[in-house]
Amino acid sequence: MLNNWNPLLAELKKSFAIDLTTDEKALLVGGQPAVLEHVIELLRTRCGGGGQGGLASGPTKGLSRVPTGRLKKLTQDFDEDRIASVILFVAQTAGIYAFIMASLLSVFVPQTCPATIRIPEPHACTTHENFFDLSKYNKAVLAVNFVTLGLLVFTQWFFAYREYFCIQAFDFDTTLPSDNLKEEILLYPSFADRLRKMNLASLLLSVGLLFLVATNFIMSCILILRDYSSGKTSVTGLISSCLLIMPRVLNWLLQSHVSYSTGLPISLFTKRPAVPNTIDADFRFNPDVYQPNVGHKDVAPASTANPLHRYVDV
Repeated sequence: MLNNWNPLLAELKKSFAIDLTTDEKALLVGGQPAVLEHVIELLRTRCGGGGQGGLASGPTKGLSRVPTGRLKKLTQDFDEDRIASVILFVAQTAGIYAFIMASLLSVFVPQTCPATIRIPEPHACTTHENFFDLSKYNKAVLAVNFVTLGLLVFTQWFFAYREYFCIQAFDFDTTLPSDNLKEEILLYPSFADRLRKMNLASLLLSVGLLFLVATNFIMSCILILRDYSSGKTSVTGLISSCLLIMPRVLNWLLQSHVSYSTGLPISLFTKRPAVPNTIDADFRFNPDVYQPNVGHKDVAPASTANPLHRYVDV
């Protein structure tokens, strides 16, 4: 039983971002074992994790059979982070089709063009007619279509970039509280600063994208339904194209708002309820990013030797 907990609690907060509430401090001083176990578990995890040279006890705790040879190399090449990155890449590539169909409404939505010299009766608009000999309003709509497509592709690229950073920098640990990362990330100020900037940029992009997608849809509806309507076919095409992208855009806006409000690396793509709650083992206590004395108010720039720069260089 310590006579004075204050020096120890101050050091725990400074070096390990372990900050207890007033009630927890009172229970700890009163000898409540549950609070002490909680502190020890946090300290054990932030000193390297269970059984990996940290505070774990016992000669075999945390040890597992280590693969050798080709199996070891295969395990190293296809760890959880690598698999998650591959899935992310495939999912984003597949999303390009939806972006094209949902953006270029004046091109891909079925339309009826008036009779021309080449085709002397009303007919389904050809690809050539969708791009050439257009009215001023049609040219404006086509330009907005392509601007929307460009912003969609850029936004998804940036969100995938952010997601890749989160996959590499953060991890899940069921033994830790769900909000553990809020305190632990203060020990890694370069990560905290980068995540904050990415969350803010994601929110701004989401708001701008929602406005542009809505504008593009309204302008396209006016053009198609007023000048080139094919009746039910055109209406169905417009609604189907809108449904391809609008749920995704709204989800991006919602998740980016939550990420910015909480300061957490919430995924903008997956629907899993869990949120990363600890620093990835590859960077835990790495001197290039682990700076316990800096704190969140005076964030130092990341070292050029930061190993994460091979994945994200902002």
